[in-house]
Amino acid sequence: MNNNKYFCLRNLKIDYYKNFQIPKYIENLLITNKIKSILDYGCGLGQLTTSLHYKKYKVTGMDRSNESLVELKKKKINFLKIKNLKTQKKKFKDKFDLIILNHVLEHQKKGEILSFLKDLKFMLKKNGLIFIAVPNAQALTTAYWRYEDFTHETIFTSGSLYYVLKASGFQHIKFIDIYATQNLNIITGTIRLFALKLIEIIYPIILKITGNGFHATSKNIFTYEIKCIAKKN
Repeated sequence: MNNNKYFCLRNLKIDYYKNFQIPKYIENLLITNKIKSILDYGCGLGQLTTSLHYKKYKVTGMDRSNESLVELKKKKINFLKIKNLKTQKKKFKDKFDLIILNHVLEHQKKGEILSFLKDLKFMLKKNGLIFIAVPNAQALTTAYWRYEDFTHETIFTSGSLYYVLKASGFQHIKFIDIYATQNLNIITGTIRLFALKLIEIIYPIILKITGNGFHATSKNIFTYEIKCIAKKN
């Protein structure tokens, strides 16, 4: 990845996020778990980091990009440039209540994902949480999000995300907002929920007829992203 030009090459500007607000599923997570210290790892242009900062949360943004550094430094928000996580993590042992990986894990090389998650776990306090959002290979857009961003190394299903979290030593893995309705008004949310519930009924029937199927123990999620939380014991 070109660390100095990523957002430019993706045709993304900070103005794209000018109306950004903390998603309700993250707000609920913060309130329910009484979160105080947060690491927004791979914070990008800092829209979530900035919103958390303005809400008076103790948040640190971390990214490889110089574009991120410029945006967050000029807002006087805590920022660290990612260099060598295995070295940097030692400074932050047991420091954070919550680490956010918002569309970050899909950018990691597949063979390095378990090590990467273990390094982040090292930085969490006991019973600290990790929040992960990733593109969903089971979404109705199928492989689109695997290839739309040239820097994506992989995407996940609920089963493969559960696997890497469990293999990295995380516990109490829970998928949240699986119908992506929490940020919607009641009418739009109800319509979306109805449509996805209908797909949940019809799609498996079609697969059965055509001799296809899903892994029985994995949660079927059909929205474009998978969101989950997991705990460090």
